[in-house]
Amino acid sequence: MAAAVANLPDSNQGTAAPAGAYPVGRDLAGDVAAADLPARVEVQCAEGVFDTYCEAVMAELQDHGVGFVSDDDLTLRQLGEARRRRGRLDRVIVVTGDMAVLTPDGARVVSRREGLTADEQMELHQLREDLKGAVTAGDVALSSDGERAARRGVLPSVTATTGGWRIDPMVVVGVRRSTLGMHRRDLVAMAHEGLLAVEPRWDAPLARYVELQDRWDERTVAVFLDPAGG
Repeated sequence: MAAAVANLPDSNQGTAAPAGAYPVGRDLAGDVAAADLPARVEVQCAEGVFDTYCEAVMAELQDHGVGFVSDDDLTLRQLGEARRRRGRLDRVIVVTGDMAVLTPDGARVVSRREGLTADEQMELHQLREDLKGAVTAGDVALSSDGERAARRGVLPSVTATTGGWRIDPMVVVGVRRSTLGMHRRDLVAMAHEGLLAVEPRWDAPLARYVELQDRWDERTVAVFLDPAGG
């Protein structure tokens, strides 16, 4: 495991999107196809590095004759400089994860898909709160492999103290600035990669949390139309 941890990529290495994202992308594209959109728009991709929803939206726009441009350098590297935005246009925004449930001021929802049912969202919230308490109590801590990862500086929720390593219970369940492998949150990454030492009574809650959190992060997405760029 130590060798695997040492080789774990700190950011996107080009891995394909999770399989569960494909049916969501198809639904999203269908909503975009049915929407009453301007003849020309700016596309803003505010999604995770492994998500392909923005690509699905742009393909649908092209299929339906909607011209689109971008002001994002990463997107322009894929599409070419001819797609660079010049002037103000209505903006199609693709957002994933937590921010997908918040509609920007003045925008309208073209499509929204939530990766969990309402009951599952409540369950995820409760599990997250319970696990924050377990981290605070030391029932969920770093394993020896986790300590090696912390020394590499790839776990933003972990800091070194005089008494050892400390996991911040708030940061560990939050969204990372960059992924660790395919993982978007420290606690999920630690669980997937064997970086935790867990009291046995927390094994099942942690596994369920990871399942729900992954599904929420991977399959929650919205497309907004923001008139004249907001």
